[in-house]
Amino acid sequence: MVLVSWKFYEGFSNYKREMDRLFERFFYDEMTEETFDRTWAPSINISESNTEILVTAELTGIRIEDIQIILKDNFLTIQGERKFDKREKPEIFCNGGGNFDAFVRKVRLPSGIDTDNISSYFKNGVLTIKIPKLRPVTIKIEVT
Repeated sequence: MVLVSWKFYEGFSNYKREMDRLFERFFYDEMTEETFDRTWAPSINISESNTEILVTAELTGIRIEDIQIILKDNFLTIQGERKFDKREKPEIFCNGGGNFDAFVRKVRLPSGIDTDNISSYFKNGVLTIKIPKLRPVTIKIEVT
């Protein structure tokens, strides 16, 4: 039987954290280092059809007036902040303290989206953003 020191396994949590940061940097380019240090980020799902891109974010516990959606340079940014009443704010944090109230999530969108007709709605703690795709234009060729 071989006994392995517990300290050997402690390195895996650091490894996981570094891998998470690597994937964040790969998939969400222009994020600042401050964003990577957040301990809370909402779950985001992205789906695509022939006519639209659908982005949903689970923002339970956040008021609609505390959410901001920005589209710039084909990046969709969803940011916000959970605000706790002093009676609701937890006094003990499992992650050793830290502020997990604010978040920023960026999603790179493909070209060919209809920026004039983007719509969003917020229901039961889920933010849904519908981004229509531009329709191809057929150009008639005239014979001269």
